[in-house]
Amino acid sequence: MTTQLISQENFCLEIDHISIFDRDNLSSVFLLESLGFHCSERVIERRSQGTISTVFFFENTYLELVHLVDRNIAKNFAIENGIDILARTYWKKTGASPFGIGLRSKPIFTPQKSHRHNLEISRFTNFSSENLALSEEPLCFFIPDNLALTTWLDPLNLSHRQLTSHPLGIKKLTNVKLTITSNKELTNIVALLKDNQVFSIKQGSSPLLELQFDRAARGELIDARPVLPMIISY
Repeated sequence: MTTQLISQENFCLEIDHISIFDRDNLSSVFLLESLGFHCSERVIERRSQGTISTVFFFENTYLELVHLVDRNIAKNFAIENGIDILARTYWKKTGASPFGIGLRSKPIFTPQKSHRHNLEISRFTNFSSENLALSEEPLCFFIPDNLALTTWLDPLNLSHRQLTSHPLGIKKLTNVKLTITSNKELTNIVALLKDNQVFSIKQGSSPLLELQFDRAARGELIDARPVLPMIISY
C-alpha cells in the first residue's frame, strides 16, 4: 500500500467532528456534563440510519454521541449503504470501531492555493468503499463545505459562544489519537489521513479515543471509561 505524504500545513482536509457510536446515550451525556462539558440542546435525528445524536460543540470541532434507536432501520441502512451502525454500536461484542471521523476542507487563505486545493479535494471526497465496509476501522467521511462547522459557527454570535463554552474551560481540539483492535492493514484513506497527521492510529486491546484540547496546557486528564472509550487531556 502506497499513500501520498503531504506536509500537514498543505494537506487539504482537517477534522470537522468526531462521532462515538454508543448504546447508552443518557449515561454518556450525564457523565460528560458532570465532568464539566456543556451539552447542546439540539438533538440530531437521522431516520434513515435509525439513530439520534447528542452534540458537544467546541471552537473548532464537535463531539457527537450517536445512539441507536431502531435496529431494523440500522440493518437496512447497512445493506443499502455498507455502513454497519449496529456493529459499531455493539463494538464490545463485534470488535468494530465505535468511532467516526467527519472531515472538512481546510479554509483557503490565498488565491494561489485555491486551484491546487480544489484539485486535492476532488481526489479525497469520494472516500473508499473499503473503509465504509470495514467496521474494524474508524468510519471516515467528508463533510461538504455548506455543512461544515466552520461555515456556520460564528464566534461573534452570543448563542454560538454559549454553545462552545464549557465549565471545564476547554476550547479547541489540538490532537486526536485512535486505538483499534484490528491488526489488518489500514485502508488507503485511513492510512493517508494518518500519514498526513490528521490523526494518529495504533493497534491495541480495546478501542480508545484520545482527545487533546488546548495542547494540554493545564496538564489535566479525564478518563471517561468504562462509560465511554475516551480519554481527554487539557
